[in-house]
Amino acid sequence: MQTEPWPIRGPCGLSNTENNRLIFWRRLAALLRGAPPIPTWSASQWDALISLADELRLAPLLEHTLRAQSVHLPTESRVRLHRAARKGALARICAERTLAEIQVALGQQDIRFIVLKGLALGYTLYPTPDCRPMSDVDLVIDAANRVRATTALCAEGWKGVEDDHEEISSELEMRKADPGLLPIELHWELMHFEWFSQSAQFRTEDIWAEAGPCRCGQTAFLMLSPEDALIYLCLHLAIHHAFEEMWLLMDLDRLIRASNLPDGLTLDWDRVTRRARTGQVANAVYFTLAYAQRLLDTPAPAYVMAQLRPSWLIAWCVERLAPPERCITGSRLLGPQALRVLHFLLVDRPRDRLAGTFRAFFPGKRWLIKRYGRADAGAILAYGLWHPLRITGLGLKAVWQLVATRLKRETTTLRGSSHA
Repeated sequence: MQTEPWPIRGPCGLSNTENNRLIFWRRLAALLRGAPPIPTWSASQWDALISLADELRLAPLLEHTLRAQSVHLPTESRVRLHRAARKGALARICAERTLAEIQVALGQQDIRFIVLKGLALGYTLYPTPDCRPMSDVDLVIDAANRVRATTALCAEGWKGVEDDHEEISSELEMRKADPGLLPIELHWELMHFEWFSQSAQFRTEDIWAEAGPCRCGQTAFLMLSPEDALIYLCLHLAIHHAFEEMWLLMDLDRLIRASNLPDGLTLDWDRVTRRARTGQVANAVYFTLAYAQRLLDTPAPAYVMAQLRPSWLIAWCVERLAPPERCITGSRLLGPQALRVLHFLLVDRPRDRLAGTFRAFFPGKRWLIKRYGRADAGAILAYGLWHPLRITGLGLKAVWQLVATRLKRETTTLRGSSHA
């Protein structure tokens, strides 16, 4: 009879708690792929597993999977999963209402849009859209339609959320005073981190030709092609979330597995490789796929990984700055300065890293005005001299934080070994 070790002390510098979370993650990942549960599990073990699934925003998918297998659960565990499923259904209803309002507002102005993630993935990759976490509705529009789209939504009662750096941003959050609607994230670029987006060539204008139709009830909309969806998910997880969100990694895993089904999606891996390399986003795509392989056994082709693989030095640095287990253990969440270091490492070409470093120290007059809020010549000169010093200080702070975190983890490991 199959049993699980419980508890166990972890190797490789992981604490007992972190290693136990990884053990439960392996079991959770197997369950989500349809593996049968372990019949000897106690109520406390089920409780720990469901707590982890809920924290990773995978509880609705777990509930659907176990219910489809008619798995008998302890009463409290069944109630918790049912509650999570109801929350998922409520979020899906709110997302559908939000999308219907968007369709009306933008449709009247003939403004095309593509739905990113959310409902688009829920209806195509998951057994039911309730299984896919949703907290907002992400859209991408043509940059030329930004003002028209914002005006059209404002006319329907939506209001933009204040952003101190809106003029140098490429997205706008909009909300409406209705608890039955989700916030809207309006994008006109696929990447809004200026440091990385200036070196990447994966542009919004390139995605429209391959976008395909999707339907949500009575609402029709466009969604990304499978290849562009894969690249976008990789970029979003790597650049915007620093590999910290497991539910986004689950999106990627389900997209790739769906392409392996006889009647599933058609995924052109050669096009993925070509788009990633010509778009200068190969590093971000490689690491996200590699982390999906490690945590979810995602079947990415070996020849694709070989063509995207970065230098050993970049791989070594990224692995130690942002190891994939972070999204399971909840440890070593990156601060803003460490995130900049990660962006630096994920840039494909060395010359773009140098150019990005130069821009970080000397961003230009327009950026200084928007960042510091002063347009007079004296202030611009002062900030132009002070900003490089500020960036140097932030860089040293980031290095110290990384070193201190490493030392702390090594100390914790040594103490754990001495008490074993």
